[in-house]
Amino acid sequence: MSSVIGDDTRIAAADGPVVRNEDRREVAPVRISVIIPLFDKEPFIEAAVRSALDNGPGVFEVIVVDDGSRDRGADIVAAIDDPRINLIRKANGGVSSARNTGLDHATGDWIAFLDADDFWLPGFVAAIQTLIARYPQCAMVTTRYLSQDDDGRRTPVKGGWSFDESRPQLLDNFYGAMAQGHFCFTCSLAIRRDLIRKAGLRFPVGEHLGEDLEVTFTASEYAPVAFDPRPLVVYRDSNVGVRLSRKVMGKLLIPFFERLDDRLKSGKFPEHLRSGAEEYLRSHLKFLIYYAVGHQRRREGWELLRHRLIVGRPRILALMTLALILPAPVVGYLRKLKKRVS
Repeated sequence: MSSVIGDDTRIAAADGPVVRNEDRREVAPVRISVIIPLFDKEPFIEAAVRSALDNGPGVFEVIVVDDGSRDRGADIVAAIDDPRINLIRKANGGVSSARNTGLDHATGDWIAFLDADDFWLPGFVAAIQTLIARYPQCAMVTTRYLSQDDDGRRTPVKGGWSFDESRPQLLDNFYGAMAQGHFCFTCSLAIRRDLIRKAGLRFPVGEHLGEDLEVTFTASEYAPVAFDPRPLVVYRDSNVGVRLSRKVMGKLLIPFFERLDDRLKSGKFPEHLRSGAEEYLRSHLKFLIYYAVGHQRRREGWELLRHRLIVGRPRILALMTLALILPAPVVGYLRKLKKRVS
């Protein structure tokens, strides 16, 4: 589902000052615009902004879009003395509206995204600069990330990936790679600004779950994704404030996956990416069925069980049927046991 293209040069130091292309020639770093949507994240926003500003050359501008915050977060940003900061204040319109406002004002060559309660580790910008130089044909660059709890404990994201975890590489089917587990997220990637404009990429306003996937996966359909397997971004899995990712799901199949399903059924989908996209959607359907079991929504789980991508795989169909029949604690125990064994 993924492939490695290019030289087999091992990963250089994360904070290395020299950027080289595939021919090992030194090249000038590209200008990176960083977009940070801000809403009621006073305890975290300064750390997020400084993690971008302190990440070495290449950070051309940091656009903080205050989406009608009710706390002092925007004032904290305004007090940071750095000419690269562009603070934009607007009425509340949601995270997609804030990110789109940032896109409208960005002037760099590449656009990176950072949430107000997450932060980059030293070396992140150097890593994506190296990827951009080494793989100029890519549409998007990304690294892995760590999850951090309120006690400061960091846990690397885990999955059963088939790609080489020891060196940078190109992923020619981003859907297929992500089907094995989300190794990256919005704050660990950057996208070509010219591609964003050419493709008309926008975050869907009014959607509060998976809205970032629309931009990420659409970008990956235009060209391969360059990937550095080091975890250089920290996702705060915090109970302080409210993360949209903690919201209770309404309809289980969120709009992004509904649209992906419709495109796959209609035939209006890049054929060379179809198998990976189907595997990605199937993996999400399995997640949703387990979610339905754990949240007393089995009726919806039985509906998902009839999906063509589940029915067409007898082994998965049997496993998901068993999950919907067994008590939730038993299903949870068996899943934990499987993770320990694997």
